[in-house]
Amino acid sequence: MLVWLSSYPRSGNTLTRTILNRVFGLETYSEYNDRFDLGISEVVSSSVGHRTYAETWDDFYSRISVDDTINLVKTHGPAQDDNPAIYIVRDPRSAIISQFHYFRSHPLTRADFSIPQLIDGQSFGSDWSSNLDAWHPLDRPHTLFLRYEEILSEPDRIIALISDFLKMPVVAAWQNPFESQKELLPTFFRTASDQANLAEWTADDLHVLWERHGDWMSRLGYGDDSAVAGNSRSLDKPPSQIVSHWR
Repeated sequence: MLVWLSSYPRSGNTLTRTILNRVFGLETYSEYNDRFDLGISEVVSSSVGHRTYAETWDDFYSRISVDDTINLVKTHGPAQDDNPAIYIVRDPRSAIISQFHYFRSHPLTRADFSIPQLIDGQSFGSDWSSNLDAWHPLDRPHTLFLRYEEILSEPDRIIALISDFLKMPVVAAWQNPFESQKELLPTFFRTASDQANLAEWTADDLHVLWERHGDWMSRLGYGDDSAVAGNSRSLDKPPSQIVSHWR
């Protein structure tokens, strides 16, 4: 059985994969094989529980779709079928800043995208809102909707949700290995700090962001129209309007 691990890039997909590996003993795949980051070495792959596949994507997809065992696959693209999914969302103000630094620091994928270009989705061919539109994670059947902020702040509750969704037992206690992962691959594991990311926004870029993504941001409780650079809503606690859930 195929279970998607879906998110917009830099939104907590790798953190979720790490939890699945360390708490549930599950290895996970990526639609893209992640050869230039998580698949760059065995030690990095092991820290996340990343596995590569040898065949073409189409052949791999066909094989695991009829497999009796659970195969968890990361994707940043639109839904390809109605298989179960874990969808992870993150405040776009944080995800976009994380992308900005990722592209400017990664030696194999270096690119100087501007913040407005990232808001527009030019880096991955799709933007933050379009990814949500493509998945409809609040309404899609057999979908566990998780927030990055809650994964960090309430890991035990999130782990219980994942356990119930996958019908898999917890086999180990969760300890976040981010600092050791950062030592292994600092161009990929940067700060994991929403507060630091939000502090980098200018008022002009925030205006562009709200023009493009305000509908979903408001629906998910990510700030309000009064947010300005250096004075954005605190993320000490996750937004309360919509909590993680599964359908």
